[in-house]
Amino acid sequence: MPQSSLDLVDTLLSSSCPQDRILLLAELVPSIPSDQLHLIADLTPEAVLGTKEVNEKTRDAAFELVVLMGQKMAAGGVIKRSQVEGIDADSEMADEGESRFHSARC
Repeated sequence: MPQSSLDLVDTLLSSSCPQDRILLLAELVPSIPSDQLHLIADLTPEAVLGTKEVNEKTRDAAFELVVLMGQKMAAGGVIKRSQVEGIDADSEMADEGESRFHSARC
């Protein structure tokens, strides 16, 4: 992504509106390359917190984001464990799928 696009994403993610952040992430998840699935682990807290929002539309969008993230992981790819904060990197990369989605942030 060009730097200006990254700045735009950063600005949108710092928005105080949780629904906007959730919708933006839902648009970005399908474009995550299969060799960079470690990015999904970084998005998981935002998605989970969104499922606890008071606003029903935000909760629904967050749930859809979690499902979308699971589908992306189920499609397979590589998680660079050294890139995931809080996970002990016993190997640099590992083929991952649906089973790792649940343990990515636990």
